Amino acid sequence: RVRQIMLWRTGGMVVNAAVMGFIPRIRYLLLTDALLEQLPRRHVLAVMGHEVGHVRRRHMLTLFLALFAIVAVAELAISGAKGLWPWFLAGDTAERDLLHLALGLLIVLPCFGWVSRRIERQADTFAVQDLSMHPDQTSEETTHGNRISPEAVDAMAGSLELIASLHGIQPRRRSWRHGSIAWRCTYLRTLVGRPCDGLGIDRTIRRILRASVIVLLVAVVIQAGFLS
Repeated sequence: RVRQIMLWRTGGMVVNAAVMGFIPRIRYLLLTDALLEQLPRRHVLAVMGHEVGHVRRRHMLTLFLALFAIVAVAELAISGAKGLWPWFLAGDTAERDLLHLALGLLIVLPCFGWVSRRIERQADTFAVQDLSMHPDQTSEETTHGNRISPEAVDAMAGSLELIASLHGIQPRRRSWRHGSIAWRCTYLRTLVGRPCDGLGIDRTIRRILRASVIVLLVAVVIQAGFLS
């Protein structure tokens, strides 16, 4: 549910798409001019499916809850370490604060990056699920029942590879939040022929969401106990 699909004018410099807005009435799907000019229609549909997947799977909410849960776990772990590390209590205040921050980042950054990369994987998966069940009627693609079609996977993986090539990005270059293009494409090609429903990545994201909610509830209960 978006209010409007809009052209994002970049002077032909950026090949990308994005969704902006939390509320449907003020949510917009943006497609850059270079995306429309340089990618075939099936690749554009795949990129759009990826962005819509972020909305349909409520990824912003999942990311926020996961981030808060990871921070809560990090704080609990550091608090436990303080009791085992006397220097934490006896050292200089500034040094303690700096160490606290460093330990927190060592926990939060890798964990949040892992969650974010799974979020991107689910958005890629949503795109191929959607294209498999609703193939482009202007092409020779046909439906494959309720299974992931090779055409859908080729469209999504091909769009990632083409966008990376146009931006001069090496396929194996790692990205903290998105993962490498090669990593994402290799995964997508394992989906061909699988049922559209009940895929492993969908179960993984549901587990992340449930675990985040449980951790936050436990953190609230612990905090309430300290305050009382």
